[in-house]
Amino acid sequence: MKKILFLILTSLFFTKTVYAGGDIFSTEEITAVSNTLQAYALISAVIIAIVATIVVFRNARKMKGGIFGSVLNFFGIGMVAMLLGFISDSELSFLPVDDVNVVGNILFIVGYILMAIAAVKMSKAICE
Repeated sequence: MKKILFLILTSLFFTKTVYAGGDIFSTEEITAVSNTLQAYALISAVIIAIVATIVVFRNARKMKGGIFGSVLNFFGIGMVAMLLGFISDSELSFLPVDDVNVVGNILFIVGYILMAIAAVKMSKAICE
C-alpha cells in the first residue's frame, strides 16, 4: 500500500513538474489529444452500453417469459432509455432541440424508474 501511494504521489509530482515547464506540449496539442480521447471514450461507452443491453435482452429471451424474464425486460428497456439519454447529452446529439439536457435528464429518469420497477418485481418474486 505504501508503494502504491508513493508511486501515485511521485507521478503526480512529475506530472505537475512537466506541465509547469510548458516546453514539452503546446496548448493546441493538449487540446487535440484531449478531444481525441474524449471521442474514443464516448464511442467506447456507447459500444459497451449497446453490448450490455443486448446481453440483457438475450438472457430475458432465454428465460422464455416468467418473472425473471419480465424483470430483465424492464431492466433492458431502462438501460436503453439511459443509453439514449447518454447519447442525447453527448456532443453527437441527434435531437434538433435547443436544450438537449432536458431530454437527456427525462430519459435518465425514465430509465431509473424502469429499473426500479424491475427491482420491485424481483424482490416480490424472491420474497414470496
